[in-house]
Amino acid sequence: MYPIIDFHSTWLAVNPIQGCINKCDYCFLQSQNLTGIIPKIICSPQETIDKLLIHKYYKNDTPLAFFTQTDAFVTSKNIKYLKEILKIIEMKNIRNPIIFITKCRIPDSVIQMFSELQEKGFKIIAYLSYSGLENDIEKGINHENIRQNFINLFENQIPIIHYMRPIIPQNGTFEKMHEVIKFTSKYTNITIFVGLKVQKEFIDKIEFWEDIEDDAINKECIYPSSALENLEIIKKIFPNQKIFHANACGLASLLQESEKCGFFGNDECIKNDCTQKQRNLCKNFYSKKRTSEEDISYALITKCGHQNASWYFDANNNLLSISSAEITISEQAYIRNLLNVKLSVKTKKCYYWNTSINKNERDER
Repeated sequence: MYPIIDFHSTWLAVNPIQGCINKCDYCFLQSQNLTGIIPKIICSPQETIDKLLIHKYYKNDTPLAFFTQTDAFVTSKNIKYLKEILKIIEMKNIRNPIIFITKCRIPDSVIQMFSELQEKGFKIIAYLSYSGLENDIEKGINHENIRQNFINLFENQIPIIHYMRPIIPQNGTFEKMHEVIKFTSKYTNITIFVGLKVQKEFIDKIEFWEDIEDDAINKECIYPSSALENLEIIKKIFPNQKIFHANACGLASLLQESEKCGFFGNDECIKNDCTQKQRNLCKNFYSKKRTSEEDISYALITKCGHQNASWYFDANNNLLSISSAEITISEQAYIRNLLNVKLSVKTKKCYYWNTSINKNERDER
């Protein structure tokens, strides 16, 4: 099982329920044998929120992604649990951005709760995962339900981010990408475009990509060779659709604030379809940002417990290089979000997969 609370690339992930009855061929949950099973509840909603609020990584402005190791809407028990979580969030007045990622139908009763919370000033964001794959790969998914989610959430003015992932040979064609964006662009102008994330535990099970290479496990994600070329054509056809390669940037765009993971000015930043207003928000944020030795010590030693870590901070390039310590990917994500810096580190092997967070950034200068 995964940690109940842990820092993932952009957000603090909250996972009191783990496992999914669906069996998508690409799902990372396969590495823990958590697909095709009844989701397991690990602790109660109240216990979950209690653990969250005292967690060493918690800050009151950090985005919170709930149920990333299941689907919040895949079973009636999951839905009931989610409703209890929402009630406690309101009762505790937790004002962090609250995120749910789903491929399942969101009940009207939950959308009503979203609306009521939003009217009270809470930030609720739905990530709708829809990439045009068929049921031979996304086993158990009702794609009409996903499309209806876009319509229902849009009509109720709930913010939507279109999660177009994973991009693989079956949906990396121009025709399929055009079909998906043509539909989703009616309901949101933000798409996060992500390739396939591969873990060594299930690379041998990947049958839908015949020529996948062994070194795919070392990469942030992989794309079919033509997919990125097709994307450039799609951008011209749908010029108002903002397409992001970095989740942190897409989320920041929706929240109308600077991204805070140290991406500004790097490769992901350049590839993103940000408005000039958004780039100015990030530019202003980073131009005023100052990172002290005390800040770095607090993150590395006080929060992450690396008493013997050595570091060098290149302020001109906002790059923190850490030596004499192996840093887990979740720790890297936390440090980047806390200090708003780029990182160059030695990664400690852990359950978590590669992301742009732990990309070696020495060459980005």
